[in-house]
Amino acid sequence: LPVKMEGGNIMGDGYQYITYSDVIYQNNTNEVGQLFYDEMSGKWMTKQFTTLDKTAVDAKLKKAFNAEDAIVTKRLLYDGGTGHIDLWLKQIDEESMLIANMPAKYNKLTDYKIIQQNREMLANRNTAFGTKYRFLNAPMPRLDNGEMPSSNDSLYNLDPRSYLNGVIVNKSYIYPIFSKPGEANYN
Repeated sequence: LPVKMEGGNIMGDGYQYITYSDVIYQNNTNEVGQLFYDEMSGKWMTKQFTTLDKTAVDAKLKKAFNAEDAIVTKRLLYDGGTGHIDLWLKQIDEESMLIANMPAKYNKLTDYKIIQQNREMLANRNTAFGTKYRFLNAPMPRLDNGEMPSSNDSLYNLDPRSYLNGVIVNKSYIYPIFSKPGEANYN
């Protein structure tokens, strides 16, 4: 597939929709391609990449995943640098989304606002079955004092503590939560 994308930035419902953030468009404007090791020369080399515009990216992904439409969310700006949707959103089934739940007192954080805008956009769409999406709120990890890592965008960016890409086991969803050495909840 001639589209630059990472697994953390794409999910599908298995019926008609794929979802990814708009960071994928930025990723496909760079001509530097995949890094590979050339055994003949014994050197690391890069393949050239043909840049793609938004229309081409969407068309290639819809065709590759046999999707009727792409749901494109706005990327988070202070997520540690990836822009991936799996940091704040996970499709659990065809009609349910697990979504990051930050306390309302952090409503001044840029990413809080972006998550809420994306949630509203998703809430206004119909699922493949014509129903509205059901949202399950995923608590985001806190510091030992019960607070979020920071109420400042740039400081929050330095300490992302979780992402929602996980695994379903029986009737439980397991996803990683990070802490730092010296914190009481560090294992």
